[in-house]
Amino acid sequence: MKKTLIALFLLCAILLTACHKGDTSQVALEIGPSQLYTDGEIRAAMNLVLQKFKGFEGCTLLRLYYDEERSQKVSDQWAEQYNAEEAIVLYSTFDVDPSGINPSLNPGQTYKNWSWVLTRNGGGRWTLQTWGY
Repeated sequence: MKKTLIALFLLCAILLTACHKGDTSQVALEIGPSQLYTDGEIRAAMNLVLQKFKGFEGCTLLRLYYDEERSQKVSDQWAEQYNAEEAIVLYSTFDVDPSGINPSLNPGQTYKNWSWVLTRNGGGRWTLQTWGY
């Protein structure tokens, strides 16, 4: 009986934790025209953001997009800061649920133009460096 109760408790804990993960199921991915990167390169950067966003408890990612003109205005500074050959900046819109489960974000708020900075060297794999500016 005791083992059954412990197993049930653990199952409930796992399910509750899973319910609060960042939700990426509704996201609209938008890749604007690019002279610098292929769709595949941009999608690879987006996939890293999607993985990271799953750690944003109680949040729902609505839009993730690449705007080359906007990204290029700041990418050189980011590349220099992280000693990388190149940087790409993606932007997003997401909702925070009103529960307050994520103490670093305002409950019930929609964040727009949230940036995600990724770098790489030699045309290799992207590395997610920072976010939120």
